[in-house]
Amino acid sequence: MKKFLSLFFAAVMCLTAAGCGGTEGGSSSAEEKETSVVIQYLAKDGSELTCGSGRSAAEISWESAPTPGDILRVTVTGSSYVSLEAFGLNKTVLYVADGQYDFMVPEETPQRDYPDGTFAKGFTAAASIPSDEELMGNRNIALNPYDYKANADFPHAAANNEYSGGSDPDFLARNAVDGFTQNTGHGRYPYQSWGPDRKDGLEFRIDFGRECEISSVTFYVRADFPHDVNWTSCDIFDDDGALIGTAALDQTAEGQTFTLDSPVVTSSVTFSNMVSPDMGKWSGFTEVIINGKDIG
Repeated sequence: MKKFLSLFFAAVMCLTAAGCGGTEGGSSSAEEKETSVVIQYLAKDGSELTCGSGRSAAEISWESAPTPGDILRVTVTGSSYVSLEAFGLNKTVLYVADGQYDFMVPEETPQRDYPDGTFAKGFTAAASIPSDEELMGNRNIALNPYDYKANADFPHAAANNEYSGGSDPDFLARNAVDGFTQNTGHGRYPYQSWGPDRKDGLEFRIDFGRECEISSVTFYVRADFPHDVNWTSCDIFDDDGALIGTAALDQTAEGQTFTLDSPVVTSSVTFSNMVSPDMGKWSGFTEVIINGKDIG
C-alpha cells in the first residue's frame, strides 16, 4: 500500500507543469520573487514519460535512449531565464520570454552533428534559474547547443543561406553557436559549421531576444584548407542596422577576436559583407562567440 500511494502521488505531481512546480521546502519573504522550475520529458505523442520540479532547480534522469520527436520541456515561473544542461551537451543560459522551452530530439540524420552517442543512451537533464550575478557577468551570450532551425527562444542563430537549401544538417546556422570549435575539417561532428553556398550577399544573425551588452566577437572560421578559404573581412551590425565594426579575418584555425571600441547594447548581431578572395572555394563559420552580458 505504501508503494502504491508513493507512485500515485508521484504521478499526480507529474501530470502537468503546474502540478510539478514548487516542491522545494522553505519560505520566502515578501521581497523575494516566487519561482519554480519544471522539467518534463514527453513522448512524441505528447504523453509525459517523467518529470521533476523545484523552486529554483530541477533534474530528471531517463534510462532508455530518447526517440526522435520526443520533447524535453522546461517551464519556469518568476523568471525569463533558465540554465539548461542535458544530453551531455554544454550548459548554457536560455532566454524564454513565455517561460517555456522545448527541445525536440532530432531525427537520425541531424544527430550526426552532435557528439557520437548523444541520443543513443539514457540521459540526465538539469535546469535552474540563474542568479543575477551570472546574468550580469561576462559570458558567451551566443552559446546554445540546444538551438535548432524552428527554435523560437534564445539565443538563436539564423542565416539567409545554408548549403543545399538547409537540407544538410552539417551546415546549418545552429552549428556556429553549439560550443564546438574544431574547425580543421568540414561535414559531420566534430566539424559541423554554418556553411553557406558560394555566393555574395550572405548574412548570418544571432538573436538574443532582449537587449544585451556586447564587448567582443571571436570567430572560428572553417579552416579545412585548401578545400576552404577564409573570408578576409566581415561587417558586424547591431539590431538597428548600424555598423558596429569590420573584423579582419586571417587564414588560421585559431580563434580570432574582434574587440569593439566600446560596449554596444543590442538585441541581435548580424554579420554580412563577407569578402572572399576565391569564390571557387568554400567558406564558413565553425563557431561564433559573443562576449557580453545581460543589462537587467
